[in-house]
Amino acid sequence: MSFICIDLGPETSSLFDRIKVPEGTVTEDRKHVTLFFIPKEVETVKNFYMAVEILRRVIGSTRPPTLLCSEVTTFSKGEDGFPIICPVRSIGLFEVRRTIAEAFDRNGVAYSKKFPKYQPHVTLGYTPEDIQGREMRSPIIWTANNVTHYFSSEAETNAQELSVDVPFAL
Repeated sequence: MSFICIDLGPETSSLFDRIKVPEGTVTEDRKHVTLFFIPKEVETVKNFYMAVEILRRVIGSTRPPTLLCSEVTTFSKGEDGFPIICPVRSIGLFEVRRTIAEAFDRNGVAYSKKFPKYQPHVTLGYTPEDIQGREMRSPIIWTANNVTHYFSSEAETNAQELSVDVPFAL
């Protein structure tokens, strides 16, 4: 599975780790906000390197967005249970994603378009039972530092696992 995301980093992740989740929840170890999912059918080293070059051009010249989470809720049940999430609000994040998507489309970089509406969120974990959504006592606000492209493919001759961090402009 390959994807492009904003990793939260240890300080911000620790804030999300303090949010209470139901007993039996399988927690997400590496907190992030997904920007793009890359389907297995198009996971190639060439697609990875093309995407990284575009990310370097776009992210390297873009000021980092500020992100805000103020509620805890769930998505519909999937094969791992109900994803417990914190929806992310950020105008800058939507602009960054749109700019990257346009550059990917112009340059033939493949990514999933399964969900036509982008719903950025931080996944806290997966629980067998649905939970009642709630506002957080204190919102979590942070500024993104970089975008990370995680590449993991067994589709080619050799299994590959790579990641590249691309910092935002200051």
